[in-house]
Amino acid sequence: MLISIIVPIYNSEKYLKRCVDSLLNQEYTNLEIILVNDGSKDSSLQICKDFLNKDNRIVLVDQVNKGLPGARNSGMSVANGDYFCFVDSDDIIDSNMIFDFINVIINHSPDVIISNIYQYNSSNEKYSIMRNNMPYGELMNLDQIKKFILELYYVGYLGVIPSAWSKMYKKSFLIDNDLTFNEKLKRSEDYWFNLYVFKYATSVYAIDKAYYHYFANEGSMIRSYRADEYKMYVDNRERLLSENIDLNCNIDWPNFDKKFIENVNEYILLSIISQGFFKIYNKNSKILSDKYFRNILFKNSFEKRHIQIIKFFLKFKCIPLALFTYYIWSLKIKK
Repeated sequence: MLISIIVPIYNSEKYLKRCVDSLLNQEYTNLEIILVNDGSKDSSLQICKDFLNKDNRIVLVDQVNKGLPGARNSGMSVANGDYFCFVDSDDIIDSNMIFDFINVIINHSPDVIISNIYQYNSSNEKYSIMRNNMPYGELMNLDQIKKFILELYYVGYLGVIPSAWSKMYKKSFLIDNDLTFNEKLKRSEDYWFNLYVFKYATSVYAIDKAYYHYFANEGSMIRSYRADEYKMYVDNRERLLSENIDLNCNIDWPNFDKKFIENVNEYILLSIISQGFFKIYNKNSKILSDKYFRNILFKNSFEKRHIQIIKFFLKFKCIPLALFTYYIWSLKIKK
């Protein structure tokens, strides 16, 4: 059985060799390793060519920059494997990952396989294991997929569910349901891809073991700021509620609301850290004045003291003081 491993690559010269070595060193060897160079400006393409000349399991796709979803779709379009999995170019996987997944496929042939994740801190020195509370070691049916996976989109904590990595997807299942990554999205492409994956999946198998090592790049907080991200959070929330007309999941409204507020708070903090308090002041003022944000904020209670203070200031329309509270909060984060 052939397994396709798709690696989207953009300016990854620092970590790429480590990543590809972990794939070539898999105990299961019937692999197709698809390296998608997505318009890199560093030496990533040359590193890919070096691997191409060393191992006949390497497939190289060199393209103009399309972004992460476009790179993954390009890999999927040329993949010949019976199952796909995705590995980011700065991460690695344990040598027994594919072997263990193959055993699940032989015994159960699920649409999707999920495993846990080693998540490293910003210095990449310590890790925690990310896992979900779900039935492990058995084939989940439709009711279990809804309860333990889909409904998490309406609770707040998703854990390993939304990421493309740490999973394996059956090729025929993806093709039959026309499932690809939305190339129009700058963020959350994994999030929506997997929502539809689990919406249409009829069988999912979860392994209670971590194989995938996810590394956080230094400075990723500042680099992760996007000017239109507040709109994305609003759109995602409304889109989720629209999708639930069909899914009919139970919504944990307090946690669903609080997750939205947490995302917006993080966005405001990142904007202050990366852009500066005064430069981004007017834009953040508009967010705090937005009725959509305020309605969700005011109908919920929060344990964190700084959110309580912000809520108090906004109650009396003291936006400058609320923003100053965010500024103090951002200083603590930078330390």
